[in-house]
Amino acid sequence: KRYRFFFQQVHEALVPDGRFVLHTMTAEAQPIGRKILADLKFLQRSEFAGMHIPHLHELAAAAEGLFEVVELVNEREAFARACRAWLVLLAERREEAVALESEEVVARFERYLDIFAYTLEDRFFNNFRLTLARKG
Repeated sequence: KRYRFFFQQVHEALVPDGRFVLHTMTAEAQPIGRKILADLKFLQRSEFAGMHIPHLHELAAAAEGLFEVVELVNEREAFARACRAWLVLLAERREEAVALESEEVVARFERYLDIFAYTLEDRFFNNFRLTLARKG
């Protein structure tokens, strides 16, 4: 229901044939082990309260009849590389980051980046750029 409401709101905001780009994470249907379950709970509790990462079919069903898919690009590999690069850069300037924030904040952000990197690398998550055109 939440996705249909979102797409209805976007549909109302656009002129006919208007386009918009949705950049979003999606989940793949894979078995969940203890490590990933603990990491997902961490994300839900500390980073994204109430988080739900949809499956692509949920988004497609919610947009049905409202939009035409113009382009669908999975940027999973590029985003995983970006997360790894950010981790390296953060490690290089970790002392400075801790001085600006705190050890707790920096450690939490390191965990956040690592979780997203490995879940993308292991194809548990996708990172889609979806271009849609308004129907009607």
